[in-house]
Amino acid sequence: MSFSGQLKVNTFQPTAFPGSKFSTAPMTAYSYLLWSINLAGDAVDNVIGSTGYTNVKNQNGTVQAGNPNYLTSPDPFAGILVNKDDHVSFGTAFNPLAPTMKLPNGSTATLATQGDVAVTISNFPANIGDLIVMNNTTGQLSSIPRFTAPTATQTPCNAEIKYFNNPTGSGPTECIININNTVAAYYSPTGLSTKEKTIK
Repeated sequence: MSFSGQLKVNTFQPTAFPGSKFSTAPMTAYSYLLWSINLAGDAVDNVIGSTGYTNVKNQNGTVQAGNPNYLTSPDPFAGILVNKDDHVSFGTAFNPLAPTMKLPNGSTATLATQGDVAVTISNFPANIGDLIVMNNTTGQLSSIPRFTAPTATQTPCNAEIKYFNNPTGSGPTECIININNTVAAYYSPTGLSTKEKTIK
């Protein structure tokens, strides 16, 4: 007689839902209109908890995923898409009831610029203290080592990893980040003196 029931218990527990506030520390966040279009004119996904944004020039209150004008005239960092519970789910193109973390263009959404937030980054491994950057084309968050300059395809998000959780050891990494302007100095090998680096 064979047994076809459950053979394994999964004990992995996620840290928090991406895009949610993680601690009691103050959070600064602002509402914006999402309008994410790449240089080819195609819509870019607005994914809660894994997308960074920049301000759209000459359009007050409108933001775009990534930094599509980085080659000619980079736009300033506006925040990271958060607060999943603030939004009605529109589902997917073929199933309006399907679960999704994506918001359509034209949505009014909240971007965090300070505080402890749960996010998903695209890379593994990641280390506590690593800095958060976004892909200029998609806005997808990832991390780079502290005191490392972002590449030409990345924009700093003024955030660092405080905790990360990746039981599979590959693929996207769930982590808790702290967003604050004081992190900006760490995005450069010469951003701090040798003494300050040692202290940190």
